[in-house]
Amino acid sequence: MQKRVLSIVLVVMLLSVSFVSAETPAQSYWEQLKTIYEEWTAMDGETTLEITFNEPGEASKTFNVHMTSASNMEDFVTHNVIEVTSDDLDYEIPTIEMYTQGANIYLNTEIVMFFAEMAGMGDLVLEEDFVKLENTQAQFNLDANFLMQVLEFVEGMEIGFDINMTLEDGVYELTLTSDEMIDLLNAYMIYVMTNMDEFTEITGQTAGMDIPEEDMEEALAAYNEMIGPMLEEAKKAIEGSYYTATTVFEEDTYTENGELVIVSPYFNLTVTTESTANKLESVDIELPTSVKVYTDEDLTNLMIGNMGGTGTAAEQVAFAVGETTYMADGQVKTMDVAPMIIDGRLMVPVRYLEDLFGMTPEWDAASKTVTVVYNDAVYQMTIDSNIITVNAMTQIEMDTAAVIIDGRTFVPVSRFANAMGIEYTWDAASQTVMFQ
Repeated sequence: MQKRVLSIVLVVMLLSVSFVSAETPAQSYWEQLKTIYEEWTAMDGETTLEITFNEPGEASKTFNVHMTSASNMEDFVTHNVIEVTSDDLDYEIPTIEMYTQGANIYLNTEIVMFFAEMAGMGDLVLEEDFVKLENTQAQFNLDANFLMQVLEFVEGMEIGFDINMTLEDGVYELTLTSDEMIDLLNAYMIYVMTNMDEFTEITGQTAGMDIPEEDMEEALAAYNEMIGPMLEEAKKAIEGSYYTATTVFEEDTYTENGELVIVSPYFNLTVTTESTANKLESVDIELPTSVKVYTDEDLTNLMIGNMGGTGTAAEQVAFAVGETTYMADGQVKTMDVAPMIIDGRLMVPVRYLEDLFGMTPEWDAASKTVTVVYNDAVYQMTIDSNIITVNAMTQIEMDTAAVIIDGRTFVPVSRFANAMGIEYTWDAASQTVMFQ
């Protein structure tokens, strides 16, 4: 799995250089990598990672990861065994055994129960040996052809500067500075937005839908307005960070060693990797038979049950500025702090939105994130950010951010509800918002 993740990172960073001639190291690297996905029908591999993370004033934590893998590239079936050890005794992670078949994932029960307990779902009972996470949302076949479509899509990206890659005696050496990492990420985001119709067709998010050019231009303008001024700040924040990789392609073997170092005022992160993949003629992978199946809807229902709440949203909910009472289907309810206007938007304490959403919004103090599950979708909003993330993929921009005031988390309730399709009206005279 880590090898594929690292490959995707390198695709974003390296394979977006189609404007250079075929003689450059970066273009040669791209052609070599494409050959693996086009011609290898099966492979096995081994990957080791050392991850060190520390925050100011805290002791550093080191995780060592060792993974063995086997992949049938024709049917896109994989088997991975992952061992994680740490110098922190609080992190005792069970062995992870994972199979993939297209977009579906199988995980051994031990690791599922481990994560369930971390998420406060200790009452989950599983009798089967594996849990199958069945993806019912994907509108594409996750196979070698899909990977090639993604790689070819990214290949067309122009980044506007030369990649610092060399090739000597069959060894590719890559070095990226902190500025280049930010510039690459920015170039990738802009490229995806300006080619969103092609991207969504490949990923099956909006099959057959044509996105108007004016919509793309509007999204790009909003991105540049919001993100553009932050780029230089981001570069200063991670100044001194870097990424290096050494890669060797041989006839039946692919090896890669990498190091990612992130230096910032908030945390320091170092990730070193050593990865080897070997070409096989074939590999026989038998999928588990003792399996508990969870679909996307099943997982959403589990989250709703874990997060608590009434489970049913009120038909009408009204909040008024400066009032510590609110109405839910004609019933008067009390809050310990009143809604207020900030930057022209009504801000409501998040803990009192249970009636509106049908469940209690979940607050993660570590990440300062509010999570709401509504109509089979997961919505998340982080303090001081004006972005709502939907299902960890789609982002919706708002004109007001969530804030913390006197220990209370306030959200722009109308914008939050609007992202979920909940209709509302605003009465300026009484300064009341009505949701229905």
